[in-house]
This record gives sequence, C-alpha cells and structure tokens, in this order.
Amino acid sequence: MHTTIAMPAFSTSRVSHADFGEMLFDMRTRCGLSQRQLAAATGMAHTSVSQVENCRRAPPDESTVARLAQVLELNASERKEFESLAKQGRTHLGLRINRQTPQAIAQLIRDIAMRGRQLTPKQIDAIRRSLEMTMP
Repeated sequence: MHTTIAMPAFSTSRVSHADFGEMLFDMRTRCGLSQRQLAAATGMAHTSVSQVENCRRAPPDESTVARLAQVLELNASERKEFESLAKQGRTHLGLRINRQTPQAIAQLIRDIAMRGRQLTPKQIDAIRRSLEMTMP
C-alpha cells in the first residue's frame, strides 16, 4: 500500500531580496537554468554570471538586465525589484582603484563596496578597528 503525502508548493522566490546577486541566483534556479545556460541565453560570460551572483562584480548594464529579466520570465513586480536592485548595486562609494593599487587591496575595496549595504554598523566598526590595529 502506497501513501501519498501532499507537500506544500515550494518556490525559491522570496518576498524581497537583499541584493541583485541573490535575486539573480533565486530567479535562475527557479527557472532550472545553469549559469552557463543563462549566460548563453543573454550573451554574458558564465564567469560574469557567477561573479554577479556572488557579489564579486557589480550588476550588468540596463540592457543586459533587461535581457536577463526576459530570459528569466520575470513578472512585472519581479522585474521592477530586479531593475531596482541592479541600479542600487551599480552605485559605488566613490572609491577609485587604479594600476598602482595593490591587487589584494583592490579586491578588498571591491568586496566591501559590493557588500556595503549588507554590513551592519557594528560590522563596519569591527572592520575599522581591525584596520586601525594594523596601521602604525
């Protein structure tokens, strides 16, 4: 005898997302696409998709965001949130990285800039204290 258990519907979509990368990941997995498949469908490099999802790269330009939204079949409210998060993620802190900036420092600046909205004041103070302790 087989027993069937009704399972509640599951969606990877959240009511709201913390950042563009998180929403991109949720929407991509909801569609059952790999990073390579999404990249191929939108003209992005698969490494770029990974970097954006992991907040290692700023969200792409508006036209690429529009292509992503189309491929991911976002509804109107999802698309609005997607575009808003992309715009927020493209804003920067005014920090300039140039050729003279050591690679490790440049990556640290990018990491902090991409995660800036996720850091609490307590975490920011801890980073500041860590830097002050290592500076002569």
